[in-house]
Amino acid sequence: MIELDGSRGEGGGQVLRTALTLSACLQLPFHMIHIRARRRQPGLKAQHIAATRAVASLCGAKVSGDEVGSRELRFEPGPLRSGTYAHEVGTAGATSLVAQAALLPLLRAPGPSRLAVSGGTHVAWAPPFDYLRDIHVPFLRFLGHDVSVELERYGFYPRGGGRIVIGTQGGSQEQDRCLLFERPERRHVRVDVTAVVSSLPRHIAERMTKVVRVALSAKHWSVRERIVELEGPTGTYVYIRVHTHREPTSAGGSWIAGGFTGLGAVRKPAEEVGEEAAREALAFLGTGACFDPHLADQVLLPAVLSGTDLTFTTSCVSHHLETQAETLAQFVGPCVEIGPRGRIRVRRDA
Repeated sequence: MIELDGSRGEGGGQVLRTALTLSACLQLPFHMIHIRARRRQPGLKAQHIAATRAVASLCGAKVSGDEVGSRELRFEPGPLRSGTYAHEVGTAGATSLVAQAALLPLLRAPGPSRLAVSGGTHVAWAPPFDYLRDIHVPFLRFLGHDVSVELERYGFYPRGGGRIVIGTQGGSQEQDRCLLFERPERRHVRVDVTAVVSSLPRHIAERMTKVVRVALSAKHWSVRERIVELEGPTGTYVYIRVHTHREPTSAGGSWIAGGFTGLGAVRKPAEEVGEEAAREALAFLGTGACFDPHLADQVLLPAVLSGTDLTFTTSCVSHHLETQAETLAQFVGPCVEIGPRGRIRVRRDA
């Protein structure tokens, strides 16, 4: 039984989600105390319970402590199994975080699976669905995983009600290869901006994209703009995707991946929403890094579990990345090297 302290590192829900993924994939039970100890309201919330039960359903795990407010959890996994699963986070709990916890176990299950998660698709403190689709999943596909994601319904704060669906073929095996990623030349970098308004006036989206366009053009970045108008739950956001039209080779190569979001809220000006996303995008573009800080911590688990020796640069070594590396070490030993200037290596021979 692996003993974990949830107050270590960033002290939030990431330690739990990482432990759930590793436990199911490696068939190693764990016991965690002090869950979310550094949050204003410590203990499990709805989305953490949804992630726990989602992963537990994939491996028939024995679980105790999966209750709202619980600060202690015991998780004993069984064999991974394929199937069709559906989980409700409740209100606007983040569907993407539940999906990320369950994705790797689904990929290692013996056959095809389908997972539907209902809740918030574009909410604070979590990757929006766009990031899952454009940044996270393409990296998994590059590692050789057969996975698809679909947005069936948008879900905004506070009502939620969104729904995402993940499909996998399962049966993923270790790749046993080395990947080295470097920042591509500026002329190969593309910046796409998407503004979405649901049951709101179009001018809100136009104002968000204008702010992004002006901010990035000041640094000589051109952008491709798109406005999406929807009918349904009220909400709005702007999403900036940084990428390259060149696909990496089997050994890695030049690649850049970043996603940055500004979320609308009641009495929050459209210009402020655009400024938030533009500021984060420019901070990333102004460095020589190839992965944004969010992707940097998200690639550690799939690299280790697929037997990939991975080297890349990130624009910021976040607390989430350090926490991810520390939690991985609890299960498989030290395997992540954090070097100067944001250079990260994941060693398969750890």
